[in-house]
Amino acid sequence: DDRFQNVMMLMSLAFFIAPYMAINAVLLKRDMDFITLSKVRIISALSTIVLTITLASLGVGVMSLAIGGLNAIIVSTLLFVRHTKWHPDLSVTKSIGDLLRYAWHSNLMKTQEVAASRVDNMLVGMILGTAVLGFYNRAFSLARMPVEQFADSLRGVLFSGLSQIQDDMAHTVKLYYKLICAMSTATFPFLLLMIFIADDFIGLLYGQKWLPA
Repeated sequence: DDRFQNVMMLMSLAFFIAPYMAINAVLLKRDMDFITLSKVRIISALSTIVLTITLASLGVGVMSLAIGGLNAIIVSTLLFVRHTKWHPDLSVTKSIGDLLRYAWHSNLMKTQEVAASRVDNMLVGMILGTAVLGFYNRAFSLARMPVEQFADSLRGVLFSGLSQIQDDMAHTVKLYYKLICAMSTATFPFLLLMIFIADDFIGLLYGQKWLPA
């Protein structure tokens, strides 16, 4: 759809900024500085909400969402850089080969994950049409919401903990099992509840037109 061309071009700018945001965020997670992480995310989210709603009210349309997303990455990056000592360096070290090998495998794995997570959307869209795809995406996102909310909260803590005991495999496995149990205990009740209240929940939250979800 030609209408999405400008949106995609604008959103693609995020690929040039996101790596700097990610590296600084990981450094803060490694140091278990979750207070700074939370402050940055809150400030970024609030500024994005204000900017997106303002642009939408001025008639910018769907571009307001793209601009808001780009704003979130820029604000987060600037705030992260302010609180960390890492900055880009153009010098080449002897370990560049190891870094490239790691980056290649990491990128390949991530590409496979993204492709696998999009196959169902492509099939639903091609076979059943965009209207059904909209209902499917809404249903899938709601079902994933409890898991993603708890996972995002625990992921940072787990990463920091595992990074400090990375040479103790037995302890690492034990900690991973504890995380799975904690996530299951927290999310399964919400998922079971959704089975029984899905119709009323979707009707109340999104309106009757979204009931097919």
